Amino acid sequence: MRILGTIAVHSFRDILRSRILYAVIAYAAVVMGVAVLAGEWTLGEQIRLVTDVGLGAMVAFGLLLVLTRGAETISREVERKTVRVMLARPIQRWQFVVGSFLGMVMALALLIAALLAVLCVALIPIGGPSSWGSLFIASWGILLELLMIAAVALLASNLSSPVLATLLTLLVFCAGHMASGLHEWIQGTATDGASHLPDSMAKVAMAYQSGPLNVFLRVAYFALPIMTHVNFKAQAANAVAVPAMRVVVGSLYALVYTTLVTLVGVGVFRRRDIS
Repeated sequence: MRILGTIAVHSFRDILRSRILYAVIAYAAVVMGVAVLAGEWTLGEQIRLVTDVGLGAMVAFGLLLVLTRGAETISREVERKTVRVMLARPIQRWQFVVGSFLGMVMALALLIAALLAVLCVALIPIGGPSSWGSLFIASWGILLELLMIAAVALLASNLSSPVLATLLTLLVFCAGHMASGLHEWIQGTATDGASHLPDSMAKVAMAYQSGPLNVFLRVAYFALPIMTHVNFKAQAANAVAVPAMRVVVGSLYALVYTTLVTLVGVGVFRRRDIS
């Protein structure tokens, strides 16, 4: 555990030195700017707008950190051959991978906490958030979302170059946001029929209801991180209470998904040739 903690702290410090401070400053500028521009709006709408933009920007800056750091965690160390120096010490491969990921987890937790503090500072002068509880839950959901995509970035970094890993991570992030809606839409057309759709869309919907495309959709649906399970931003912006069971189920889903993908990344790195 001491070795694991040392690697995690080293990775965390490396990220902390390079990117988090700039992200916090840029985020503060965005949120404060929106608060000033929305100053002429009614109080309720101003709070809703600042909350909505603030949470959306929180996702964007967190994703930027994952793409610029997480997606190159392993591949950069392999290309520079620094990983060979580290593994020459009494460090196992799984400790290097898991420690690097834990460093990213610490950095993301610190980033979300700092951005949440900035958002609260921006909201307090205009009356505070409509619901403190929903705001904190939404921030927790964003952290879980970023942990899932960070695990994907770690796996992608094991499989390809930094550029390709970044592109793959971004594609998975976008697909994870769309997968649930696409699945529900296709399931809906299977139940209600596709006669109300244009011919081109009806053919696509019917093609995904059976055969190889249906199998592909089902596999992709379970392989992708389904972000709707941890997406509570709309509730926070509209002061709607989030059911406790949904938070628990979403948290368990995100943590299990993150763990499984990280384990796959460990398995891939164990078999990787780093000579």
